[in-house]
Amino acid sequence: MCLTYVTTPKKLKSEGTGYKIFYKTQKGNLKFNYLRRDEIIPTEKWINEKNHRLLIYKKKETINSVIGGISYPMGFHVYRNKNLAKKRLFYQYRAVLVPVKFRKACASGKQSGTNVIVAKEIFIPK
Repeated sequence: MCLTYVTTPKKLKSEGTGYKIFYKTQKGNLKFNYLRRDEIIPTEKWINEKNHRLLIYKKKETINSVIGGISYPMGFHVYRNKNLAKKRLFYQYRAVLVPVKFRKACASGKQSGTNVIVAKEIFIPK
């Protein structure tokens, strides 16, 4: 999903923690919640967004915001506020909110009214 607005400050903190929505399988594995992809997401290691892109985005480095068409780097969208992220769960079947660490943040903005960080790498604890 794309950012609605890009709000990247001049100085963006490159590392931190936040929350990501995943699809949880019946066996308890995590998958990306978009398009119900078959890929099981590894935990307990840093993963790079470039290795987990949809095929249509494999060769792209940037994407445009919904409003304003502002270009920003591709990456994992990490919610900053747990309570606001929980509201997004309502719309998704078998979705779970998982705390994650992020690094190599490259943009920030609003997605569905909620602040998100766009990061090149995330770490999902077990």
